[in-house]
Amino acid sequence: MSGRVQARKDSLVADLTQTRRRILDAASSLSPAQQKQVFLGSWSVMDLLAHLAGWDLANAEAIQAILSGKLPAFYEHFDRDWHGYNARLVAEHGRDSFAELIDLVRESHQRLMGVLEALPAEELDRDRGLRFKGYKVTIGRLLQAEADDEKTHHEQIERFRRDGSARSRGKGSEMVERILTKHPQEGKSGVNIERRKYETIREAMLESIRGQGEITFKTLTAAVRDRLEGRFEGSISWYVTTVKLDLEARGIIERIPKRTPQHLRIVED
Repeated sequence: MSGRVQARKDSLVADLTQTRRRILDAASSLSPAQQKQVFLGSWSVMDLLAHLAGWDLANAEAIQAILSGKLPAFYEHFDRDWHGYNARLVAEHGRDSFAELIDLVRESHQRLMGVLEALPAEELDRDRGLRFKGYKVTIGRLLQAEADDEKTHHEQIERFRRDGSARSRGKGSEMVERILTKHPQEGKSGVNIERRKYETIREAMLESIRGQGEITFKTLTAAVRDRLEGRFEGSISWYVTTVKLDLEARGIIERIPKRTPQHLRIVED
């Protein structure tokens, strides 16, 4: 093994470790209110941290998949800018307590770093012939993309911390009414989104379910997209995932037991 190959791995490990530490330090320096304030699209800093924890675990699994000659499982959920998959990660790994969330993000990162440190350096850029939409998939490319994304996220948090408000929300955003969605699993939090968008997606979902009585989640997402595409700003799949979890938590819809793939129906009064 050449020194250059090992140096490449050492540099990546250092980059990921240092950037994550900077993110956690910046997030911890914010007030509790700022940590929960929406500052990036529909995300708060806590949402951003939850999505990092999810990607840590996804990337740890991706390394093992690539070593086995398989594409990482998360490619099954690919959409524009990964909106839908990121929504799932935030919903799954979100916590109401900032302290618990910080512990989770540290643990998930330690797990990823443990897998990476045990990886022979020559495996980073080994081409196993894996391709996704023409993109060459290697362990090194996935982790470098993660490192680059985390640097961007650190800059976003630092800018938010300096400004004391979220520039990305734009002028007049303080006047937009928002809603904090619910999550059906105890201990997990929803996300803060515009009420107008929530109501639009909610209405389209319920109408689609009523029209069929019961419906798979995949079919529901497609039905809502057919209703709203071209008239809705944002990732429809992301919002459908978020509102579906909220409606489950409120007891308005439910998953039908023992049905695969996942089927949904409206809860009878």
